[in-house]
Amino acid sequence: QQQERYRQEKFRAYEDYSGGTLTKDAYLRQRADIDSKLAAASAEQDKQEQLLSELEHLAFQAGGGDYRAPAIRVGDFLSGKKPTGFGAVTPTYRPGVVPADIRRCFPAVIGNGIADGIRAFARRIRGLDMYDAVLTAVESRSSSPVRIQRTESGEATRVKGLYPVGEGAGYAGGIVSAAVDGIKAAEKLISAYAPVH
Repeated sequence: QQQERYRQEKFRAYEDYSGGTLTKDAYLRQRADIDSKLAAASAEQDKQEQLLSELEHLAFQAGGGDYRAPAIRVGDFLSGKKPTGFGAVTPTYRPGVVPADIRRCFPAVIGNGIADGIRAFARRIRGLDMYDAVLTAVESRSSSPVRIQRTESGEATRVKGLYPVGEGAGYAGGIVSAAVDGIKAAEKLISAYAPVH
């Protein structure tokens, strides 16, 4: 998004220059400044992508290399104990989980942050730190970097009958907004295909 904003700034500078409201020198200075910002943003994005790939690779290995995910009970995670299995809460991830120390899937600062966050929320939400609750690693992607264009009816502009919704389609940034987007899409589909009375 930041890169797109810089590209738009660059385009606006060009429009100002070509429209005569910006001198050539001012335009070239703005363009150089924006190009520098674009390069820095691109380098930062590459760095983040590299970290995400590393986290995913470590989780894949910790899960046994067969797409099962590494998981640990919250109590074991918080106390630093080696995971041996699961208790009252049964993991539901498919294709399955493997008891593993998920702290080995990411830098210590992330593991410590997760532990601190669980403890802080547990002070406000009773049971959040339940010993047998399960942590599964790693969800490293949170939002789609692309957006599938859709019409007012919610249908994809380029694929008839496709109704892109939620995070994967670029219309939500979390589970709640993705659910709301899905409900809205379902309502549009129902109204489009429901018999008129």
